[in-house]
Amino acid sequence: AELKRFRGLVRPEIGKRIELTRLEDIENGPSSSVVPHDPAFIAWITGLAAREVKGSRVSRQTVVSAMALSWLRGMGSMTTQAIQEQCGASYPTVALAISEFSKLDLIEPQPGRRVALRNLPTDHWLQLVRKHAEQRRVYRYVDPTGQVRTPEALMARLFKLQRQGTALQVGVGGVLGAKRHFPDLDITASPRLDLSVYGDGALEFVQQLDAALEPMADLRAKAHLIVHATKEPETFLDRDASGSWASEMECCADLVELGLAHLVPTMFEALQRRRAGKPGDDKR
Repeated sequence: AELKRFRGLVRPEIGKRIELTRLEDIENGPSSSVVPHDPAFIAWITGLAAREVKGSRVSRQTVVSAMALSWLRGMGSMTTQAIQEQCGASYPTVALAISEFSKLDLIEPQPGRRVALRNLPTDHWLQLVRKHAEQRRVYRYVDPTGQVRTPEALMARLFKLQRQGTALQVGVGGVLGAKRHFPDLDITASPRLDLSVYGDGALEFVQQLDAALEPMADLRAKAHLIVHATKEPETFLDRDASGSWASEMECCADLVELGLAHLVPTMFEALQRRRAGKPGDDKR
């Protein structure tokens, strides 16, 4: 109705060039009456939408996740201003996040108005992981040609692109990323490749990864590639000589989405031991 009123205010040749649709309709492909079912165009327009969403106000949950991950990585106490700068959040948002931890008695008193977390209980980490997963936008891709590349082959292709200076804001997550953080993860093979996109959330790299990949909307069908547009600070991207890896929080969230939540406590406890520097811990 609003679009109709708008068209009544402008010249017809201008009005007919303006359309309005939902992102969900775009992602559904053929069911959209506005967007043509062209994979390259859909990838471009959904990437544009992802960047717009990424630019919105930082949520309290984003700050809570970042504080928990900073603690897990042994980054030490931080000032409120440092947390604001790390997450791009306002002071009230950071204050709410700190208050949430305080109510659970998880804040360790520090001098100089600095903030540090106590040891996080395993069940609380799992709760944070589930909430973190909920705030990500998920893009699903399938290869309809029948000549599907393995997750490992797609990962190798991504790392090659990164060595060429492309897709630098993309990190490998899912089973492959989790096994990199925790080599003893009790799973033998990855059913798909999970990636996390940081920063502006651009998705153009998918076509460079494999031109045969197409967006899909059917949640029941098997996806060959899952891309998560995360609001996690880009500083948590973990880079090494191979390429870029998603954070421990992102990988745990992927495991939950894969139906492997039962593996998260074991992984978290191993990461806690490594943080404490106990003998026998896996070293990265």
